[in-house]
Amino acid sequence: MCGLLALLSDTNPDIKISQYSAPWGEMKEMLLDGKVDFAICVPPQEDCAELMSVELRLEPGALIYPPGHWLESYDEVGFDEIRDETFISGSRGYGTRDISDEYMAMNNIRPNILIETPDSISVFKYVASGLGVAFVPYSQVCSDPLFRSCHVRLKGPVYGKVGLCYRKGKYVSHAGRLFIKTSKEYFGNLPNLH
Repeated sequence: MCGLLALLSDTNPDIKISQYSAPWGEMKEMLLDGKVDFAICVPPQEDCAELMSVELRLEPGALIYPPGHWLESYDEVGFDEIRDETFISGSRGYGTRDISDEYMAMNNIRPNILIETPDSISVFKYVASGLGVAFVPYSQVCSDPLFRSCHVRLKGPVYGKVGLCYRKGKYVSHAGRLFIKTSKEYFGNLPNLH
């Protein structure tokens, strides 16, 4: 999100932004109540007739690990190879966590989660300090100097859809239209996992 907000601010310096982080259920209520104008969510939400949902990106997932970890000699691993790892995870109800839980269940793995947090920056810090490994969106790996070299692809591959949601029929201001346009451009230009 930092990259998107920086791009929006650089190209439109008069725009003011308030950012919130919440599980989808809470964010949905905030959209419906008019407390927020937009939600970037994983996956795009299509379960509410009152909301418009636009897919922004099919985001590859990656597994990050601390320096010196046994995974550093691999480019790609399967779920069976990481079944005994200790995990740092986002909180339930957040997209990345929900997607990782789904893939773990598909592979019959009950992950050993040491720390759960709604703060994605903390996930990176905990992994960097050696407390475990974590599933993260690949675009976040690309923007972190340490984890550009301390990540692996997951065999599968593993993807999650990123979407932009907003209220149908609600007036969209000039600033809102710029946010939609910039979001599409930003997510459309993010790198893919090699």
